[in-house]
Amino acid sequence: MSICSTAAPDPRDGFALTVMGADGLKPLFVPMAAAFKLLGVKPTTGWRLVAEGKIKTVHVGARRNAVVESLEQLAREWMEAQPAGRRKGLAEATVQSLASRRRKRDMPAGTFK
Repeated sequence: MSICSTAAPDPRDGFALTVMGADGLKPLFVPMAAAFKLLGVKPTTGWRLVAEGKIKTVHVGARRNAVVESLEQLAREWMEAQPAGRRKGLAEATVQSLASRRRKRDMPAGTFK
């Protein structure tokens, strides 16, 4: 099975997880390891998300699989929760940090402030 993430076919969604099998069909469920890989999380984090109910799962025989729709919903929530721009005050903090380093470097040896 090939796993890839692409832009959504429906522009109102803005994001879709596209998982295509060899036959070109989108599966309803994926193995847990593949689900964690699609989300970009380690297994420990993935299983915590399952325990919290954020990733829906089904048992197919002896295997546990993730519901693709729940993965897409979680990815959408994460995308919406991201801040729009740079952190406020980051540029000022960087300037102050550099000025502080410069002052320390310019001080004579053995003096403390």
